[in-house]
Formats: sequence, C-alpha cells, structure tokens
Amino acid sequence: MLVDQVLATDLQAARLLEIFALNEVRKRTGLRVDTRYCKWHLYPEADRAQSVEHQSYALNRGYWDDFWMRKRTRANHDPPQIADALPRRGYFEVTLDGFHGF
Repeated sequence: MLVDQVLATDLQAARLLEIFALNEVRKRTGLRVDTRYCKWHLYPEADRAQSVEHQSYALNRGYWDDFWMRKRTRANHDPPQIADALPRRGYFEVTLDGFHGF
C-alpha cells in the first residue's frame, strides 16, 4: 500500500506519518530523532551527467549524507572546527512505500 492510500484510509497511520513528515518526533516523544523526506531518483547508473535534475539530486543527496555523519565537538554557537568534519555518527533510511513519489 502506498503512502497516498494510507492517508486516505487509515487515520491513525496518517497521523503517525504526519509526525515524521513534519519532523516532530523529537518534540512529541523526547527521542533524539530527526526525520526528513527525500525523493528517490531511479536511474540505471549513478552518472551525474544524465540530466540537470539528477545532478541536482546527487549534489543535494551528497550534502545530506555528509551533514548527517558530522557531530559538533563544541557548543552549537561556537565556530565549527576541523574535527567536526570527521565521521562521528551514522544514520539510516526507512523506505515508507517503495520507490513511490519520484
């Protein structure tokens, strides 16, 4: 079942998806979870030269991959340090409805 179908048929599931879509998991549960929705581009090759749209997608995807592996070594109001660029954490992706939404 696709997300669109869940939203139309299951109010409880729709509310849960809304919490994730609006990035409110931390606020509502206290868990340190950030949620973001990323569209997926289906291309046989990971070649950025195929289209401007795919190149933009690949650059943005790379930005977020890099962003989520970092963790500040000092307070957020301090300037970033070289050590902040080292991989210090990970993330995982959850597929809600296959590759729908591209």
